[in-house]
Amino acid sequence: MVSLLSYAGVHDCGTVVNPMFVRGQFLGAIAMGIGGALWEESVYGADGRLRSDSLKRYLVPRAPDLPWMDTRTRETPSPFTLLGVKGGGESGVAGSLSAVANAVNDALLPLGVQVHRMPLSAPRLLSAISGAGVRG
Repeated sequence: MVSLLSYAGVHDCGTVVNPMFVRGQFLGAIAMGIGGALWEESVYGADGRLRSDSLKRYLVPRAPDLPWMDTRTRETPSPFTLLGVKGGGESGVAGSLSAVANAVNDALLPLGVQVHRMPLSAPRLLSAISGAGVRG
């Protein structure tokens, strides 16, 4: 099972017009990336029907599942917009997903195991570890 202790991210959204809005967008995007890395998965049956059709089967991160997130902004104004603004939250998704996936694979490195299929759920990690002949 993966436990995230903390997360830190820096986002360059150009000129920050509303700091609280930017932080909220960035936190939401980070949560989406963490959810994609650890829990969220669309599961289909052999008949092609969606099986993860409720929040009981499609797992999303809840506030207690998420670590403390330290976020910062770096202001590099865009020369292409009137106020120098850029996107406010997009980088949080890809950055957090890849950071969590890399951290999990770094933790598995001493076992000689890597997992490349998302989400990095407990059953998927256990299967990879067991397949490598590691007993815990």
